[in-house]
Amino acid sequence: MKRKRIRRNTRYFLLLGLFHCVLLLILLARRKQRITLVLLFTNMGFAYLFDYLILNLFNAYTYKPHIMKNRSLDNIFGAILSQGVYVPVGATFITAFRGDWRWKISFSLYFYFIEKLFLKLGLYTVHWWRSYYTPLFLFLYFYLSDGAYIVLKNKKKWALMTAQYLSSAVVGVSLLYAAAAGRKLRFGWKHRHSWKQHFMIAPLYSMFLSLLGTLVSFQAKFIYRLLFLVGCTFFDFILMKTGLLKMKSRQILMNIPFHVFMIYLSSFLNRAIYRWGK
Repeated sequence: MKRKRIRRNTRYFLLLGLFHCVLLLILLARRKQRITLVLLFTNMGFAYLFDYLILNLFNAYTYKPHIMKNRSLDNIFGAILSQGVYVPVGATFITAFRGDWRWKISFSLYFYFIEKLFLKLGLYTVHWWRSYYTPLFLFLYFYLSDGAYIVLKNKKKWALMTAQYLSSAVVGVSLLYAAAAGRKLRFGWKHRHSWKQHFMIAPLYSMFLSLLGTLVSFQAKFIYRLLFLVGCTFFDFILMKTGLLKMKSRQILMNIPFHVFMIYLSSFLNRAIYRWGK
């Protein structure tokens, strides 16, 4: 029975993902692909920030996709799928096709009924969150997506820089999740380093380094990137020595490829987003 329930939970999450993959393919088929992708990652960044506050810090609800064996990892993975992918794809779809308030209400109710179904099936549980919060916040979120599209389309420098930062943070946070799932690192304090502590600290770590990486990407000289890489490695060493980062000394060197990738990603996003906006 337990194995059947695990397969059932996973199947529902994947079926929902299949529908949103169709929406994504329709989005990618549009001519204005670049601004659509920029908007999508910007919306994902907004969703990650919201979920960090509501889920990671204040434990509003728990997802049970039963994809990961560890419950904490499974919960966060469910949040990444639901809040970090499915909802932003829906928001970007509405904005890209200029959906009016009726589209926004329809999609808000769609996610509301999905939440109700998941609650009934036991794929999702709430703690202090109320289901009627969902359509309300989603309706506002869809208008936020419209606003982001307007400032991006008008090529406002601050909007392009924000989009670059949020895109970098989304990738960084996701990669850190993969590293934690692979038992490569763990954040925490004292000697406990629980998953709750990890998911409170890890996104902040990634968002902070993504911000610095975004700022460095505007510098043409290679020396700035080299200094940033050295700084990231030294930062890891300090976190390890203070006990906030559970990692062996030799593993710090193994973390260098992650920082190199993020530096490259920031430079790539700078060219793809900011310079495109000139």
